[in-house]
Amino acid sequence: MRDRVINDNGWRVKGALILLLLLAMALAAGKSGAAEERVMRTTLVVERITCGACLRVIDAELRKVPGIMGMAADLPTRRVTVDHDPEVTPAEVAAAITGAGYPARVVESLNLPRSEARLFQRGSGFCSGPGGCNPGGTNPVADAWRELCHRLKGERGCEMRPGSKP
Repeated sequence: MRDRVINDNGWRVKGALILLLLLAMALAAGKSGAAEERVMRTTLVVERITCGACLRVIDAELRKVPGIMGMAADLPTRRVTVDHDPEVTPAEVAAAITGAGYPARVVESLNLPRSEARLFQRGSGFCSGPGGCNPGGTNPVADAWRELCHRLKGERGCEMRPGSKP
């Protein structure tokens, strides 16, 4: 009879240990997944944006900030929405855009699941591709330099050659 009591207590201890181990594993899995699955979506009102070229500048500036995943913009309302890691504050996002020459003010910031994040497309941005901001296929920067050269020098000596400056 004494052997039976010892065996019953042994099973109870083993069962309690197994239950405790399973509970600890469930808690550890919940903690590690929660922080990794969230992103912040910050909406800003940005002054002085008038065209896709402005958005390209903002896009390029935001790509330099570690933790910013992507952006979307609405020109008529002058709103830019930026998805970023929670470690990046909305104020840092606004400062990056303001530093590019477009004063930005945070309107709202939401915490979303990572699956809803907008991601930058590798090698592309606003105005890229055949139907972008410059559908004629010319380079607006080169065109502006050429125009300035014509105004300053006349028609002579204004043709752009690779590696030359106007």
